[in-house]
Amino acid sequence: MKTIPLKGGARLLGNYSKLVRAKLLPYFRDLRDNLARLEDTVAGYHERLLMAFDIYLNKAAFEANEGIKFLTALTAITIPVVVIGTWYGMNFEHMPELARGYPFAVGLTAVSTLLMFLKKWF
Repeated sequence: MKTIPLKGGARLLGNYSKLVRAKLLPYFRDLRDNLARLEDTVAGYHERLLMAFDIYLNKAAFEANEGIKFLTALTAITIPVVVIGTWYGMNFEHMPELARGYPFAVGLTAVSTLLMFLKKWF
């Protein structure tokens, strides 16, 4: 049974309270029961609030993870194109590909993209 301490050390558990008249003790016991019920209700609301906050944080982390997955896939798709583009963007005078065009670059891009699809990298 819970007890509620009063100023001066008196408790509302028994009939030994000298600060409260005997005919008021049942009312104080009723008040104690109401306060105990309110405390249990507040504790339940506190647990619900903590669970809702945890769910919110998990959902936010999941959405951030989905965004990072998308950016990773986008990077994996564009890296071969960027690498090949930077190679052919350099100012070389004696490259064998300059006389024949760019079929080697297009083929290399297609093969690397196909390999990424086959390995399921994205």
